Amino acid sequence: MQLQLICAILLLVSKVYGYNSGPYGALRGQNIPIGLITDDETDRVRHTFEYAISVVNNELSMPIVGEWERVAHGNSIEAFGKLCRMMQKGVGAIFGPAAKYTAAHLLNACDSKDIPFIYPHLSWSTRPEGFNLHPHPEDIAHALFDIINQFSWSRFIFCYESSDYLTILDNLMSRYGIKSPVIKVMRYDLHLNGNYKAVLRRIRKSEDNRIVVVGSTASVAELMRQAQQVGIINEDYNYIIGNLDMHTFDLEEYKYSEVNITGIRMFSPDQPLVRDLMELLRQELGDEEPTNPGSTTITMAMALTFDAVRAFAETTKHLSYHPEVLNCSERHDNVQPDGTTFNNYMRSLIVKENTMTGPIAFEGHIRKGFTFDVIELQPTGIVKIGTWEDGQDFEFQRPPQATKLIDVDENSLVNKTFKVLISVPNKPYASLVESIETLHGNNQYEGYGIDLIKELAEKLGFNFTFHNGGNDYGSFNKTTNMTTGMLKEIVEGRADLAITDLTITSEREEAIDFSIPFMNLGIAILYIKPQKAPPALFSFMDPFSKDVWLYLGIAYIGVSLCFFILGRLSPTEWDNPLPCIEEPEELENQFTLNNSLWFTTGALLQQGSEIAPKALSTRVVATIFWFFTLIIVSSYTANLAAFLTIENPTGLIDDVDDLADNKGGVQYGAKRTGSTRNFFLTSEDETYMKMNEYMTNHPEMLTETNQEGVDKVKSGTQYAFLMESTSIEFNTVRECNLKKIGDALDEKGYGIAMVKNWPYRDKFNNALLELQEQGVLARLKNKWWNEVGAGVCGAKSEDDGPDKLGVDNLGGVYFVLGVGTCLSVVFTIMYWCIFVIKKAHFYQVPFTAALGEEFKIVINFSKNELALKSAQSVYSRSRNSSQSIDSLETDSDEDQQDDDRCFFLNACGISEDIELIILKFLCNNKMQGVYHSIGFSILLIYIVPIIEAQYDTYSFGREERLQNQAEYDGYNPEEMLKNMGPVPIGLLTDQDTEKMNIVFDHAIEVANIELGTTLTSLKAEVNYGDAYQSYNRLCMMLETGVAGIFGPSSQHTAVHLMSICDAMDIPHIFSSTSEYSEGFNLHPHPADISKALYSLIMSFEWSRFIFLYESAEYLTILNELTTLFGINGPIVTVLRYDMQLNGNYKPVLRRVRKSVDNRIVVVGSTETMPEFLNQAQQVGIINEDYKFIIGNLDFHSFDLEEYKYSEANITGLRMFSPEKMAIKELLQKIGYNMEQDELRNGSCPITVEMALTYDAVQLFAETLKELPFSVAPQNCSQRTENVRDDGSSFKNYMRTLRLKDRLLTGPIYFEGNVRKGYHFDVIELQPSGIVKVGTWDEERDYIPQRLPPTTTLFDNIDNSLSNKTFIVLLSVPNKPYASLVESFKKLEGNSQYEGYGVDLIKELADKLGFNFTFNNGGNDYGSYNKYTNESTGMLREIMHGRADLAITDLTITSEREEAIDFTIPFMNLGIAILYLKPQKAPPALFTFMDPFSEDVWWFLGLSFLGVSLSFFILGRLSPAEWDNPYPCVEEPTELENQFTIGNSIWFTTGALLQQGSEIGPKALSTRVVGTFWWFFTLIVVSSYTANLAAFLTIEQPQSLIDSVDDLADNKGGVVYGAKRTGSTRNFFMTSEDERYKKMNQFMMENPEYLTETNQEGVDRVKTSTKYAFLMESTSIEYNTKRECNLKKIGEALDEKGYGIAMRKNWPHRDKFNNALLELQEQGVLEKMKNKWWNEVGTGICATKEDAPDATPLAMDNLEGVFFVLLVGSCCAIFYGIVSWVLFVIKKARHYQVPLREALKEEFRFVIDFNNYVRVLKSSASVYSRSRQSSMSVASMAE
Repeated sequence: MQLQLICAILLLVSKVYGYNSGPYGALRGQNIPIGLITDDETDRVRHTFEYAISVVNNELSMPIVGEWERVAHGNSIEAFGKLCRMMQKGVGAIFGPAAKYTAAHLLNACDSKDIPFIYPHLSWSTRPEGFNLHPHPEDIAHALFDIINQFSWSRFIFCYESSDYLTILDNLMSRYGIKSPVIKVMRYDLHLNGNYKAVLRRIRKSEDNRIVVVGSTASVAELMRQAQQVGIINEDYNYIIGNLDMHTFDLEEYKYSEVNITGIRMFSPDQPLVRDLMELLRQELGDEEPTNPGSTTITMAMALTFDAVRAFAETTKHLSYHPEVLNCSERHDNVQPDGTTFNNYMRSLIVKENTMTGPIAFEGHIRKGFTFDVIELQPTGIVKIGTWEDGQDFEFQRPPQATKLIDVDENSLVNKTFKVLISVPNKPYASLVESIETLHGNNQYEGYGIDLIKELAEKLGFNFTFHNGGNDYGSFNKTTNMTTGMLKEIVEGRADLAITDLTITSEREEAIDFSIPFMNLGIAILYIKPQKAPPALFSFMDPFSKDVWLYLGIAYIGVSLCFFILGRLSPTEWDNPLPCIEEPEELENQFTLNNSLWFTTGALLQQGSEIAPKALSTRVVATIFWFFTLIIVSSYTANLAAFLTIENPTGLIDDVDDLADNKGGVQYGAKRTGSTRNFFLTSEDETYMKMNEYMTNHPEMLTETNQEGVDKVKSGTQYAFLMESTSIEFNTVRECNLKKIGDALDEKGYGIAMVKNWPYRDKFNNALLELQEQGVLARLKNKWWNEVGAGVCGAKSEDDGPDKLGVDNLGGVYFVLGVGTCLSVVFTIMYWCIFVIKKAHFYQVPFTAALGEEFKIVINFSKNELALKSAQSVYSRSRNSSQSIDSLETDSDEDQQDDDRCFFLNACGISEDIELIILKFLCNNKMQGVYHSIGFSILLIYIVPIIEAQYDTYSFGREERLQNQAEYDGYNPEEMLKNMGPVPIGLLTDQDTEKMNIVFDHAIEVANIELGTTLTSLKAEVNYGDAYQSYNRLCMMLETGVAGIFGPSSQHTAVHLMSICDAMDIPHIFSSTSEYSEGFNLHPHPADISKALYSLIMSFEWSRFIFLYESAEYLTILNELTTLFGINGPIVTVLRYDMQLNGNYKPVLRRVRKSVDNRIVVVGSTETMPEFLNQAQQVGIINEDYKFIIGNLDFHSFDLEEYKYSEANITGLRMFSPEKMAIKELLQKIGYNMEQDELRNGSCPITVEMALTYDAVQLFAETLKELPFSVAPQNCSQRTENVRDDGSSFKNYMRTLRLKDRLLTGPIYFEGNVRKGYHFDVIELQPSGIVKVGTWDEERDYIPQRLPPTTTLFDNIDNSLSNKTFIVLLSVPNKPYASLVESFKKLEGNSQYEGYGVDLIKELADKLGFNFTFNNGGNDYGSYNKYTNESTGMLREIMHGRADLAITDLTITSEREEAIDFTIPFMNLGIAILYLKPQKAPPALFTFMDPFSEDVWWFLGLSFLGVSLSFFILGRLSPAEWDNPYPCVEEPTELENQFTIGNSIWFTTGALLQQGSEIGPKALSTRVVGTFWWFFTLIVVSSYTANLAAFLTIEQPQSLIDSVDDLADNKGGVVYGAKRTGSTRNFFMTSEDERYKKMNQFMMENPEYLTETNQEGVDRVKTSTKYAFLMESTSIEYNTKRECNLKKIGEALDEKGYGIAMRKNWPHRDKFNNALLELQEQGVLEKMKNKWWNEVGTGICATKEDAPDATPLAMDNLEGVFFVLLVGSCCAIFYGIVSWVLFVIKKARHYQVPLREALKEEFRFVIDFNNYVRVLKSSASVYSRSRQSSMSVASMAE
């Protein structure tokens, strides 16, 4: 609309400015002329043109006049002349000819004149110019793409006329992407002569019978005619014609050929306009009416010409257009004034009516909005079978298939007696009844299987007799058609049924039939339950490694020494010890060694100390150390939290991947025979193949019975057993120490075995389904699994949360605290005794008297002062009574101290080196009051071993370095030259090093003997592909002096070394496949290998083959091959077998197996080829049907023993014969005995690389003999200056030699740099081994030496379902089973659907070969009324034959089984409960106490009291703790002790709560106790913090409901519902279980809780906290992966399965069952489920589960702490008030003043918040009038 408005405005402007006036204006009349230039010789286009004008003129006020000219096809000059003539007539538009280049020429001319150019033909431009109504090639490709997908073609031939039509192919490939069908491209007009038969014959010889044809109308019609002559127009071929004129072809002679020809057209011949035009042509040209319905003579060009005239006319209705006369010669200013506006407006119109080809609309320059009729040739003529529209779903309209009559067997089972096999003993399925009486017959057996047969017999009315079938369930060998065990009994008719844990497998299904599964299961892992390890005594040290603790100690000591040294260096740290003396005689330093250690200890344990650094240097060190301790303690706490969080028991293995990798040394096995073992034998999953290989190599891990495996697991922790999940569940309920690990590896089922095609199978199936729906099967399983013999483990549940820390967890901390305290007490008592002895000696009093007096002082707990001068003291009578107590602490001079120090060092046994180190630092420094202390002794005991260890390490490292240096000195140039002789040559090996070294040495030995040379060897091993390491080794050899370099194998490395050697002019010889022609490479060039392969292929007359290659470097061989073949070569399919670079070639090999090609050329490396052959055998293509040519020259060295008898034709090439004497000598050197079996069959372990290395040495020696070569050391770093003078001469001479003798691989000579002169033995693998069958050399090609191979016909493909097309119903949208693909492009047909069900049908189609068409069957799965024989939904479509299959979450039920059949279940499930994830429980008031157990809190309290008492006692014992209370009094009369009982408790409290206090221990004993207490509190607080973090991390949420019983009782007010219709609702309606009956009654009474769809139920659960929804467990699993707040509650209520629905007695049912079982056994079903449940559209919930978000602590979590704080504060306030009142009372009594006055004064002082000074003596005080006014207030406090 906007474009129309703009065009109208432009036209109005042009009129205003007078552009319609001019010299040509008078020539125009009252009409609009348009011109047609046509190259159609039939005049049909011209008649159409005129007919269209006549039709539209009836609607126009200004008529259109047509001008036309005919030109020769492709004559652009003539066409241009006719165009100029029309311009002079004033035409307003030109309709162009069909010829592409002529049209392009005219288009340019019209554009220059602004004349609209209309082109009604196919345009190949990506942006068509002009007005083109023909569909673009991209849209044609889109239509072909959808049709091909509808037909589900997995391969086809794209047949095209010329390169123009490759645009369609390009667009097709763009739509397919990487997952395209196999497309073979052929150009049918190859010779441009109209003869297509050569190409058509090639198609006839091809295995492909599906062909897409695109080309011009004439050529495609001729192609079809010649195709019929060649013989490919028959029922075996399918065609899709991409030409829009197929409806014009003469198809009469193809109608009855039964060929399937599909095409597209844009209009129907039955349209009135078309029929009118045909009538006109009949009258004008005499055209006959087509005899075939659906055909017409109206071509696309004619229809588009008509529509173009219609579009032109419609434009003139909206926009006035008056074209002017133009002149071709006036190029620039002579243009049509309104031409561009008219052209743009014409594109903006949407014409919907009165057109032949549908609506006309444009997007840019490309037409859109049209539709294609999809047509098909049938015997009645052309029939429309579908409609394709751009942007819409492709509608396919085929006639419905006929409904087949179903014969129902109504045979009764009443009074029939069946013999039923069971396996006894095999709990819980069958076992003997434990009874004191002897039982016989059926009564002697009990178990799940027994009860199930009884239930079936009661329902169906048959009788039965049980027989013990033993432990051999049986197997079937389809090669010999033999069965064993129970299967044999059933097949041979000696038994009717077998019931036990008998798995339904594809192998067994070939011999017998099964009922539907009565129990679903999968292979799982049984393993011993992980146990919590008891905490070690010092488990608190676990968060740090031993190294960290060691370095922490070193850091502690180092920083302490740093404080000590810096304190002495810093003047600021020297203080006046006597503050009362202004000018003291000496200064004191607070950073003694003891104080330095004390300060560092306080900082490390986060307690601080009374010591405060003053100097900048000490403060900087302190700051850094505080930061260090902060990080250390935080790291310790955090890692301790992690240790406690994950302390819950963890096993060595968590899933099957851990088991496959033998993680933790865990071994595993399975039952030796049975489905579990077969699963691993047949699986194609890499993990399971690895496990199978392990079990094959370790047969001792396999067991005869499941019970033996269970017992083996119970016996230890290093064995896991693989068995069915049901058996694991049975055992884990009874054995509390066993556990199932991970999820099931697959899904399968147990079924009741019966003879093939048993007439009662459907009756048993229906009865089983009814028992399943009624809950009987679930009840039986619960009985035999959870009730009979169970219960011991039922009450136990694994604790998911963290445990409270017990005494065991913190025992080590208590131990450290106890030992530290005891040591402090012992040291203090010793120190106190020494102090008493010294004091008695000083005062010259008896020791006993002194000891008695000191002991009395200590135990006098009521006094905290020590009197120094007392008349009663025994010391008062001494002459030294005036001596201070401080002087008694040291009584020896410095010289004596030095002697003591040195004596102590020698007494410790310290070596002289260590003694020197210590004395140099310590003994020569005068450090008063340090060295004689016990602290120094302890310090020295710890320091010396560390110093000695470091010294020893250094010494050892030095010796080791000297030793290594001695070894390295072997590469010393002078020594090497002297030892190695005159001409050393070097070998670098990266593979088979030992053998290569032997070959190299042997070659040198032979050369020296034969030629008299004196070669010696230098050998070095390097890593494969490590060019840097190889370069280093090369340089070492060059520095030694080397004449030549050989190797290594890696091409990448060899090329790198070659460049180095070339720069140094050193000969470099290597032997690997390389396209490079530099250096000396004795390996045959890839071009020569290609010639040999070409000769073999041509000799074998292969017309087609597969070329399998390993990597891109081998494509050189393919390129040479294709060059040799030319244009008439065989058909080559190219595949890369190492596609994923992981060693798994099976996907490609399976593709080879599915291909019709059975002739294969393989090129690859020696490393991958043996594994390639091994996997090819596993896939099944090493047999008589396949022929291989191996392009690897080491084929003779492979282990081919297991392929000899496969009858596969494997041909290869080799360069030497094992019969050569030189080869035999070399084998003996390597250590092989020629009589060994592996050497008798023609194999030889000598690889080509070994042989070529041998020959290279002979070549070098021969050159050396002729041209002496001096050896000199060279330096890699001096390449330009350090080049050999004779190197180039030596290399050039070596290239000129022609050597024939003493060689393993034949003659050697070079053409340029490429080796020539050799020949290949052509070898073949036969039952006798490798046999030579011919030779090849470049001159004579392949010369066979045996009879030519006979031609064998192969027909081993089951084609019973080939080319059949099935209609498959889906339910869309229904994720994950089926949904529409989310794409920016409109998809049609099968390609628009994706999902589990879509993938499963594709897998089955791939396996069985059928085609399929998906149809949306809607949401109604359907039900069946057996009384009216009516069905609904999908069931009705299948019963009436309108669909063949239905796949979705369609449950197999007894009701549905009466109407239709199902395959075996492709997915097992059960009804479960969907509910909101449980929420976290509200925390209790004292939640903060949870991290510690009650015992720990009690022990913590006792420790607190004990340590406080220790401080009190040690403080009284330690003299250093008695201080002068008056610093300014030099000789006080008494001393005071700070550790009163109150202060002791206060200090302990401050330390415990990590707040410190103003009290600082001074004595060594109290400091030691303080240190240990600080360490204790640090660990305790860290443990508390860590476990609290663990509690908060793993805080377990609580749910209102935990099981179906809670739900049935509406626990917590939770209501529930289900989908209103379907199998889930039917389960509750038909169940006989009391719980489910109760739940059914609830849902019937509350229909508002039922939903129409499952999604509605899911949404209701998400929005309501008290609603649960009952649905299938698979759907719950799918939703919980995507909705993180949802969870499955409890176990499944029943067991059932989803199956593919099909008509009753459908003949292909068994094939589908077998295919499903194979997919199940190969793990394909499990992979698909994992893809659609756990990968596509998921991930968010998994991430959140793996890494749960941290939740901020709310007030609920911490209210207990606040409660304790509040209560404690209130108690403290109450105590303070009481104490204050008592103080006032005491003070008033002392001063003898009224209590009231005293209270007033004291209260006024208290509330005077501006005053912080208490005046003791004031005249205003009430106390000043007292006689006791001089009393100090302090005395009142006492």
